[in-house]
Amino acid sequence: MTSQVDHLFNASLDLLAVASLRTGAWLRINPTFERVLGWRCSDLVRRSGLHLVHPRDRRATLEAVKTLSAGHALKNFENCLLCRDGSERVFQWNAVPQRDRGEIYCVARDVTDERTDQRLRRDEERAQAVLTELCVRLDPAADPAKLMDRASRLLKTALQAEEVSFSLIANGPDPDRANHDDGTSGDPDAPPVKAGSASRGGSEAEAEPSSLAQAPAARLTHIFYEDGEAIGCLRATSKPSRRWSAGDERLFSSAADYIGDALQTARKEQELREARDRLATLVEGAPHLVWRAVHNGFWTWCGPQWTAFTGQDSNDCRAFGWLDPVHPEDRGPVRAKWAAAANGGVLNVQFRLRNQDTGEYRWFQTRAAPVRDEHGGVLEWLGTCTDIHELKDLQGRQHLLVAELQHRVRNMLSVVRSVFTRTVETNSDIEQVTDHFSGRLEALARTQVIVTRNPGNGVDLESLIRDELTSVAAGEDQVSISGPPVDLPIQSVESMGLVLHELTSNAIKYGGLRIAGGRLDIAWHVERGEGSADRAANWLHLTWAETGVPAVPVEPGRKGFGLELIAEALPYRLGAKTTVEFKGGGIVCTIALPLVDTASVWSAEV
Repeated sequence: MTSQVDHLFNASLDLLAVASLRTGAWLRINPTFERVLGWRCSDLVRRSGLHLVHPRDRRATLEAVKTLSAGHALKNFENCLLCRDGSERVFQWNAVPQRDRGEIYCVARDVTDERTDQRLRRDEERAQAVLTELCVRLDPAADPAKLMDRASRLLKTALQAEEVSFSLIANGPDPDRANHDDGTSGDPDAPPVKAGSASRGGSEAEAEPSSLAQAPAARLTHIFYEDGEAIGCLRATSKPSRRWSAGDERLFSSAADYIGDALQTARKEQELREARDRLATLVEGAPHLVWRAVHNGFWTWCGPQWTAFTGQDSNDCRAFGWLDPVHPEDRGPVRAKWAAAANGGVLNVQFRLRNQDTGEYRWFQTRAAPVRDEHGGVLEWLGTCTDIHELKDLQGRQHLLVAELQHRVRNMLSVVRSVFTRTVETNSDIEQVTDHFSGRLEALARTQVIVTRNPGNGVDLESLIRDELTSVAAGEDQVSISGPPVDLPIQSVESMGLVLHELTSNAIKYGGLRIAGGRLDIAWHVERGEGSADRAANWLHLTWAETGVPAVPVEPGRKGFGLELIAEALPYRLGAKTTVEFKGGGIVCTIALPLVDTASVWSAEV
């Protein structure tokens, strides 16, 4: 019987042992001890087996020994034993004390793989529960800082950590301090961590086989990257009474991966929100009417500027409602431009829009370009309407000004030709022709200077007279000028300028300004039409009177250029009434000129 028991003892796959009830030393062990733990049986016999027990299980093992010493059997007790190679194995013990013999009969089964599977399943279920909670509780559309604050609190609870914190990395971490290349966590006081996310360590409940070969980590670290650049760091610090297990590491790593994805999404959402806010600020601050449309001018949205100008909101302008404030005459051309834009790829059209406040139609330049997908298809059109009403006014005025300029140049050339012809006809000497013609051209030039000073209004009569007298250095003590302010019509200025020049030239050569005792009195007044506010009904009455000239009141033998201008040209061109009298002491000339409306293309409103 003893031989059979010995064979069974030696062949068992479980640990079989007999220990001293008094000392706890092994009295006999089977070969499985050496095969599983690596220790030689001779090294274990006669020694207490407590030195094989993992430090975290020694207190519980001593309590179990006390139970046996008290005569009570032990069933399904588990502890971790240290193998000779430094690894760890978990065993489940049954033991029965024999007090009368002073021995304990023990059997232990290796349950390491079973417990590992159970732990992995628990860790997986735990990780799945944490990830599910993260999925439910984290909103990727939230602000990244708020998202990471919530994620840190959830992970702290799941890991039972002392602290879980997240910090942004402004310019990317130093690789030597970012838990990356050299296996450090970035904290000088933290133990080494495995590159990638977390350190390795053990806990009182569970441990990896090599946990005693390395110092347990107090901190788990994970670096988040975006486009190859480090953007943040997540750290979890264990409580002093607890060490990280392999399951904690795996949970931290899985949760950090999910949090990283959520953080990246939140950052993209934040960038998108900021871009939308910037675009909205730009659109609302732009001095244009902004809108969006799809095919053929089917509008989908309008900006606040369109609403402020037309009174239409996004609902009013939707589809083709935006055509309502468009001028009826412009609607057809605008629709035609939209039809052509589908082929041309751009919309460029001018039309008039009605202002909601004034009811006025104003010109707008409208431009739009398509937004295309990756295949070139048109997704929508983005467009703006720019107020060009003042520009259109200026363009109209410019066209009229050019026409006026051409007309004036032609008229001036005609006047010059006429002046030259009459100057030649009335003078036989070339020096006289040159002298008279030069003087008349200078008078025309002075008149043009005065006109161009204020092209939109008439020309002040007194200024015209004084400029002419100044050109011949007429003495102020010989000249008297009096009359109310009068603006001569633009079309009257050239003729009146030539008349004043001829009268002044005659006064210098033959009349009141030739001698020291002569005088020149120029006076005028305006006769207003009775019962009429029309300026055309008003008449200017001007008198040019020279005195003190020792001359006989005789009519000249021939009619010169000046006399023809006064007696014939003014009545013909301007409807004036004129008289010229050659009296003793000087010439007296009267001119009655209708003051027609001074409005011309120089001041016309388009």
